[in-house]
Amino acid sequence: MKSAQEELRVIEEQLTKWEWNVAQIILEIPPGRLVTYGCLAKIAAQRHENCRPKAYRAIGNLRMKLYELLTHDTKVPLHQIATKGDLYSENDSNKTRRENRKRRAKERTPCDNTAWWCPCE
Repeated sequence: MKSAQEELRVIEEQLTKWEWNVAQIILEIPPGRLVTYGCLAKIAAQRHENCRPKAYRAIGNLRMKLYELLTHDTKVPLHQIATKGDLYSENDSNKTRRENRKRRAKERTPCDNTAWWCPCE
């Protein structure tokens, strides 16, 4: 079974440099925690000069692209990325919402404000 990093290596050629850099940050999300699109954009901007701190929509598009390339069974913690305050994935598709809830429950992600992770704040 492949690790999350190995899964990304398989699709690396299908990602831009920016997308690859952000995907590497996604791998750093601690289990049982959630991160906002905005926080990921800030982290990327701090680490990479080609990233904008307000690129949260681009992060959302990347998450959708990674789900398409990797499927919902991926080990890459895409289920841990959420809109600020959206602990229940209400803004996601039904399939993604179901999968996110299942995986978050398995990881025992708390359903309150202690779930959020953002090392840049």
